[in-house]
Amino acid sequence: MAESMDDEMYMKFLDEIISMQDSVLESANIDCADEVILSESSQPTFDLSGDLSYDIPINPKEWLVMDAKTHRLRPPHLFEFLLRVVRHPVYALYASYSNESEGIFQVHKPKEIADLWEKIKNRQANQPMTYENFARAIRWYYPRGIMLKTNLRHTFKFSQQILNAYIIDENDNRLIFCSKEQQ
Repeated sequence: MAESMDDEMYMKFLDEIISMQDSVLESANIDCADEVILSESSQPTFDLSGDLSYDIPINPKEWLVMDAKTHRLRPPHLFEFLLRVVRHPVYALYASYSNESEGIFQVHKPKEIADLWEKIKNRQANQPMTYENFARAIRWYYPRGIMLKTNLRHTFKFSQQILNAYIIDENDNRLIFCSKEQQ
């Protein structure tokens, strides 16, 4: 009896909120059916019509990077992980370039990209990786010149040096360091 009463009160509460939202939109003369069109520069660089599933099977071995000094495979650094994400079309729903020539990219799914980084890094911790911790780790690259500040939410920028230093090998889909200038 008490549960059904709580359910009824909750439904009434939701109805009141919806009617308040409708009245606010009506008084502001906003029609929710209107389509919002982004400017050309703000358009996402990925296809929204495709499958919106975020359950992409992860194989950490696919993410290994060839180390320039030791010539051995190793887990990626965070900036190498980000390069791979924005350059690989499979991960375009997580993050994509908003201006590829300048190295500016936007994270579309902050929680999912932090979870993906946790899986790739094979992070063993008591608490899950949050986007806040993930973004803080990216900001550590600012003084080293690997990443540059953008002052936009969920938007980051690679330095030109990093963009020019790494390529993705089309044969085995690995990120390869190809320049002596980095670090």
